[in-house]
Amino acid sequence: MNRPSSSWRMLPTAARVSSSSVTWDLFARVWNGLADRVPEDMEEIVKEHPKEMPELLRAARALTPKQFEKLQQTIKRMKTKG
Repeated sequence: MNRPSSSWRMLPTAARVSSSSVTWDLFARVWNGLADRVPEDMEEIVKEHPKEMPELLRAARALTPKQFEKLQQTIKRMKTKG
């Protein structure tokens, strides 16, 4: 049996991570972070907003988990208001 020469080959794919996260009732983004992967839809989102998304990520970099939760709630409210 041949073993992979690099440990990166043993990392799960994003699809496997998402499937496993549902099975174990965990958030996919946490598993993607543990797998050192960026969710597949991120590239499209950044391309839609190439200036704003990197700026938003840089600004949010030092937020606490509680602050991220508040930010997500604010964004959800903004989306429902239109």
